[in-house]
Amino acid sequence: HQNLMIGPEGKTVHLTTAESLLLAHFVNNAWELQTRGALAEALYGRHRPATDRAIDVVVNRLRTKLRSLGDAMEHLIKTEFRRGYRFVCDTSIER
Repeated sequence: HQNLMIGPEGKTVHLTTAESLLLAHFVNNAWELQTRGALAEALYGRHRPATDRAIDVVVNRLRTKLRSLGDAMEHLIKTEFRRGYRFVCDTSIER
């Protein structure tokens, strides 16, 4: 509930609610292409923003925070030109 991300060396970064939701969506759908529409649905439900730019802003903020945890982390979110984004990481979710 703190929206806290901890890097491999113990450094922490606080995420906004939107960044936390986006990261959770990416982790749950690793390696799958995520269109801006699918990401908007995951973040905002049916109250989607009028433009896709809002999604791009949240993705870029998340990338910046990942980068602050280590250089390798910044390459986890790949842009698929005119298609969307892909989270390229093997994930395991503890339950």
